[in-house]
Amino acid sequence: MAGWFVDSSGYVSIDLRRSQGITMAAVASQEYRMVGDCSTTLVVEDSDLIDNGHPYQYYDLLVRPKGQTVIYVFQATGTEGTSPNPDLRELRAIRESIQVVRAK
Repeated sequence: MAGWFVDSSGYVSIDLRRSQGITMAAVASQEYRMVGDCSTTLVVEDSDLIDNGHPYQYYDLLVRPKGQTVIYVFQATGTEGTSPNPDLRELRAIRESIQVVRAK
């Protein structure tokens, strides 16, 4: 995807500002964590779209198994201001439950 790259530590990172179709989204945070043998990145992006006075946020959980070039992507969209945010909470739960059973 546009703006994604694998850094020297093996984590998928995203440029600080990248295009989201016809809208722009700015990366608000990137959280890196090893889970099993997978490097994971949890990305929160603020969109320029507004809903009920709050900006849309895009949440991406990027999972890269060790030694592989494939990147698994879990995505959700929510609205800033919802606390605790259920979409972000669910992606964190998915991240914590990752278990590699078999890799080729």
